[in-house]
Amino acid sequence: MNPDPAAGYFPYYFVVWAMLAIFSWLWIGTRPTPREKKRWSDRFTVLGGVFVTGFICFVLILWKQYAAIPIFLAAGALIGFLNVRNSFYCDDCGKRSQTRPFGSSFYCPHCGHKLR
Repeated sequence: MNPDPAAGYFPYYFVVWAMLAIFSWLWIGTRPTPREKKRWSDRFTVLGGVFVTGFICFVLILWKQYAAIPIFLAAGALIGFLNVRNSFYCDDCGKRSQTRPFGSSFYCPHCGHKLR
């Protein structure tokens, strides 16, 4: 049985992924306004999506599973788009929340302030 060519890369992936998550959490938490929190949250969402999707494509290339690459690229783009589109930061309390499906108005689950 041949050894997995991607096995050596997984520990590095998880370390970088954890560092990105911790740094983004700390950085976004120190932004003073909800608008800046939203801006940086969107940036880190895109960066994290590119990192995860890029690693998945890298592993698929090592495994010679080329047909799955477009599927994972499309899924990663859709998940990133929905995360950016549906995430909000409350103007009153500054906490993050996400819209409910099919709702025309949305209230902050933390303080009750109307977001849309």
